[in-house]
Amino acid sequence: MRVERVDDRPAHGEVPGTEAYNQRLLDAVPDEMEVVPDGQRSRSNTTRSRSNTTRSRAASNLSTNSGTGSPIPRTVVERVDDRPAHGEVEGTAARELRLADAEPDEVKVLPQSEGR
Repeated sequence: MRVERVDDRPAHGEVPGTEAYNQRLLDAVPDEMEVVPDGQRSRSNTTRSRSNTTRSRAASNLSTNSGTGSPIPRTVVERVDDRPAHGEVEGTAARELRLADAEPDEVKVLPQSEGR
C-alpha cells in the first residue's frame, strides 16, 4: 500500500497518547509513504485520489521485495470452520461483490477444537 500525503504534519490519530492514536494501533502499515505537496506529482507519477491520507501503525505480514525497495504484504486467511462465509454463496449479491476482492496469498484451515 502506498500513501501519498500533502505535508508531514501529524494527522488525526498520529499523536501518541491520544485516544485516536490508540484506536489506530491495529491499522495496516503502509509499505511506502511520500509527501507530495499540493499541485505537484508524486515519484510514482500517479495522481492523488485523496489529499488527506494518513499514516497507520500496525504490524504487517511482509514478504518479498517489490523491486522498489518496499516489502510486499502477504494476505493470509485463517478459516475457523468449513461453512460458507458471507460472500461465498453462489447467486447472492454478496458473492458478486466478493468477486471483486483480491485473492489471498494463502488460506489456512485451523483445526477444529474439541467440543465444537
